[in-house]
Amino acid sequence: MTPDAPPADAGAGLGRRELLGLGLGLGGVAVPAADAAAMAAADPRFADPVFNMHAVARLLGRTDGRVSFFHARGMLFGRRPGEHARALLGFEGCAARLFRPLADGSGYALGLREWLLFRDPGTGAVAERWQNPYTRQEGPLPHFRGGGGMKHLWTVAGQGRVGHEALAKPLPPQLYQWDFDGDRGVCTIEQFIAFPAQVTPEQDPVASTGAVRHEMQVRSFAFSRRALLDTARPFVPVIETWVMTNDWMPFMRMGNWPGHHVWRASGRKLDRIDALPPAFVAETERRWPGTIAEFAAWTGG
Repeated sequence: MTPDAPPADAGAGLGRRELLGLGLGLGGVAVPAADAAAMAAADPRFADPVFNMHAVARLLGRTDGRVSFFHARGMLFGRRPGEHARALLGFEGCAARLFRPLADGSGYALGLREWLLFRDPGTGAVAERWQNPYTRQEGPLPHFRGGGGMKHLWTVAGQGRVGHEALAKPLPPQLYQWDFDGDRGVCTIEQFIAFPAQVTPEQDPVASTGAVRHEMQVRSFAFSRRALLDTARPFVPVIETWVMTNDWMPFMRMGNWPGHHVWRASGRKLDRIDALPPAFVAETERRWPGTIAEFAAWTGG
């Protein structure tokens, strides 16, 4: 199959998908019983699903109703059977995350907003167009700004996306993987996500990989154990790494070609938006004036 040229709409393919900001379906993997027992011996709180839920919310964002920001840089790779992965694009982005406690105390509503800029993988400069190395076709890049609303749930039973319950992967109450070396701590979580495709095969068989898209995300948080165990602190400073695999994106025009793409990023969680790199802020404001002030004032609407 030979894909057609990419569409003129530079926003096609990303739509409402939260890339950096955790577009969550039901996710997370339960820790084996032996590991949970070892954690309980070290500190019984780490074997308590309720503690795990609140602790990871404080690693992802903050639990006092205020917005936090995750700034990251990374690479996007293509992966096809029988071949080495190929670097496709660089990227830089920022996700605003807002946890709001649910009235029944079972967890949080989670709101997400983000923007993302694609960069040339060689020079690092913001790129407006790219050439797909598989198809050799050239087209525009869908720099993205969007999201909003409290569309997600973060509870002791896992992470759910409102309106997509039927596609969620059922899992037991969550106990995450915790590792410590003195005060240095690392927590790793996995998420499994499925959602209706923005572009279906009936609409565009070359841009679409199917009616439902599937993703797997792996996140690791590096943090201070003392800060995490001080539960009076709603914000825990974190270095976060993120890997996500999912089906080819519509702007790639890969259709039913076998394979998938992989996102890899790392960055910091920030408690204020003015801590973002100045050059990133300048490019954001040039492209979308008013974004920084808008995200700084976001309250979940």
